[in-house]
Amino acid sequence: MEQAEILKQGTGKRKTAVAQLRVYGNGKGDFKINGKTVEDYFIGSTIFLSKLQEFLDRAPIDKNNYDFKVKVEGSGYPSQLHAILFSIVKAFDLTKNKEESTEKLLKDFSVLRPNTKQKERQKPGQKKARKERQSRKR
Repeated sequence: MEQAEILKQGTGKRKTAVAQLRVYGNGKGDFKINGKTVEDYFIGSTIFLSKLQEFLDRAPIDKNNYDFKVKVEGSGYPSQLHAILFSIVKAFDLTKNKEESTEKLLKDFSVLRPNTKQKERQKPGQKKARKERQSRKR
């Protein structure tokens, strides 16, 4: 993939996963995640691969004219996929598109607004975030 000019950029986050998307013009529709093809990155995880492909197919983006490069790190595959979807939405400003089909797409993939839930930290004197010692009865 030859380096053309960067047309759009977007950053998506989910839990501790952060995805940085760069969209290059005059492309062939290549989609690279951390330098690998999507099939190589989500190897053995056909669910995530199919979810990403379905989102790109249904989104109002002519993906054959662009090349996508994503750098993603942190968390696991599900959160990384969600972060990638958020970065696509931000790069193409899909939330400002008020068409009914676009809003339904964003709602179906839960990327209408960011999910900011984080793992709760473990408190001192406890084994887990909320698990306390059992109190004595007598």
